[in-house]
Order: sequence, then C-alpha cells, then structure tokens
Amino acid sequence: MTTFTYTKPTVGGSEDTWGDTLNANWDAVADFIGPLDSTELAVLDGLTASTAELNLLYGVTVTLADITATAAELNLLDGVPITTDLSYVDGVTSAIQDQIDAVNTAVSEIASVPSGTVINVAMQTAPTGYLKADGTAVSRATYAALFAAIGTTFGAGDGATTFNLPDLRGEFVRGWDDARGVDSGRAFGSAQADEFKSHNHSLQYSFSSGSSQRADGGGGLSYSGSTGSTGGTETRPRNVALLACIKV
Repeated sequence: MTTFTYTKPTVGGSEDTWGDTLNANWDAVADFIGPLDSTELAVLDGLTASTAELNLLYGVTVTLADITATAAELNLLDGVPITTDLSYVDGVTSAIQDQIDAVNTAVSEIASVPSGTVINVAMQTAPTGYLKADGTAVSRATYAALFAAIGTTFGAGDGATTFNLPDLRGEFVRGWDDARGVDSGRAFGSAQADEFKSHNHSLQYSFSSGSSQRADGGGGLSYSGSTGSTGGTETRPRNVALLACIKV
C-alpha cells in the first residue's frame, strides 16, 4: 500500500528553504491521494457503492476485479445470502413468479365459471367458490350472483332474505326437455319420482300331457296368478356417489 511521508522545514531556514519544503510536502500529499491501486481499494470491502460512484474517488476508474469483498461481507447489505436470496430484492424469482402465476390462473378459472354451474367432485367438501347442492337456504345478499342466476327456482327460502339451493343429494340429473317432447310437461328444476314404463308379461300354463297354450287361450280354460316380487326399494342403474356442488 502507498505510504505518506513529509519533511519538516528547518528551523531558522530561509524563506526559499521553507517554501521548497512545503512544496515538496504538498507534492507528497498529492501523490498519496492520487491514483489508488486495487490493494488500496480493498479497504472498501463490504461497501455498496456502485462502480460509477467508486469512480468519483479521485477520478480513478474501478473494475469489479478491484473490489475484493467476499460473499459473506456483501451479506452485510441486508443479511440475505448473496448466492440465491438476493434475487428477492426486486420480488421476482422464478419460484415466486410461478406461485403468482398459479394464483392468477386459479382466480381466472374461478371467475370464468358462471354462477349456477353444477359440478360433481370426488371429495366430501365443496371447493372454493362453490356450495354443496343440498337444498340449503342461503342469503340473497351474500350470494347475490347465484341468486341472480337461479332465483327461487329451487325454493324461495324465507321469502325475503334467503333462497334455496337445488338439492341433488341421492338424485340422478336428467337434461331438461325444453320442448323436445321426450320428457314432456316438465318444469325446469322440477323433481320426478321413479317409474317403470308400462309393460306386461306373458304367462304359460302346462297340461300334464305336455301340451301348452296361453292362459287366456281357447277351450274355456282360465288361470290367474302372480310372477312374484323381486328387487330392492328403488329402480336404479349402476352408479358412483359423488358430491354435487353449485358455483356461487
């Protein structure tokens, strides 16, 4: 590192001698604070001055090679590890951005589903933005968008401040006929009980001789009877139980 030395004027010397000595000392000071080398700049370890700011030091251009501060010293900036966490300074890293994008996507997806949409989910609780379609009376004010969509189709609630959700528990959903004529006379949102389509069964009666004829055939023979009952408490196809939910 550059050192600074100066010369004391001689006591009793002439004015010229004093002047020469003072001039020499000023020259020494100028030399000392003049061009700094990288070793001298190492004193700046841990400082956060930019290259441009460092260049203001006596007009000396400083390169990154001239800064010898270590990563540990640079951590004094804010106590954040230099290698990875400094990228959090501007709030944007790939991980954070991915999380922000995921939130924005989820919000967009939720917002894009219209109120009144019914879905089935493979879990026992309704997802965010949905309610169980269980016939509950809910607030017209709290769920204003849903009330605007379905109104009192599935029940008027208390008639003033609430309305009913559709109750799809244990039900199969059938597409509304809407004037097609397959399920005529159905009001939108109405429930329908189970039913067999009208039909009949043939009954055979056998004589001991092995011949047979219909029970209502000729020969004056008549026979009445029952085929017996079988089955359970309802008519249904194979199915899987899921939770029906409605978008609020």
